[in-house]
Amino acid sequence: CGRLEKQIVHFMWGEFASPMHPEWFRRRNEMLVGTFHCSARRLERVLGKSPCIHHYDLITVMSASQIPFFKERGVPESKLHVILHGVDTQYYCPPVSRQSDDPAMLKCLMVGSTERDHEFLAELMKRLPPSSFQLTALTHYDYRHYYADCPNVKIPEYLDEKALLALYQQSDLLLMPMLDCTANNAILESMACGTPIMANRIGGIVEYADPSCNYLMEGKRLD
Repeated sequence: CGRLEKQIVHFMWGEFASPMHPEWFRRRNEMLVGTFHCSARRLERVLGKSPCIHHYDLITVMSASQIPFFKERGVPESKLHVILHGVDTQYYCPPVSRQSDDPAMLKCLMVGSTERDHEFLAELMKRLPPSSFQLTALTHYDYRHYYADCPNVKIPEYLDEKALLALYQQSDLLLMPMLDCTANNAILESMACGTPIMANRIGGIVEYADPSCNYLMEGKRLD
């Protein structure tokens, strides 16, 4: 391919590790690229008035919903690029067959902690009959208290990668009410396994989830 005129230095998590002294890299004729994952609603809190976003030659984001934050702070649109996230579809793939102990039971799954609307989801599960709806919630200890009074919610202590894959493959629905998001690994992994998602249209959801084979809601309602 020939020798590149410039070497690329890529800061994979620009929110937490950005070049404070870009001149160190300029001396070596290096191009600075930063990728930002943080949702639009959290960018202000996470980055604040950090000047580091202006040190990059190019910025990549996970969702178009992040772009206004950077443009409002003077980053030229020519420097901003949306590169959608992906998962390994050789590993995350539909099962050979789906198993169902009780066809009348809808087996739902929720995976993750950040930007999940745990309060809303717990209230929803309290209103659904335990005889028809069951949720397996895989989340951090800090959020498990939301589901303490939900008889139809199971919270496994630990799952290895194979057990998580099996849950994706054997669940009926990934139930993911969100506060905001850019890319979302759980949503991509679930869809790759052939399990549809139900989520509210916010952030990058519509950039990743096809409404023709998922349930994308305009908002979150309990009635």
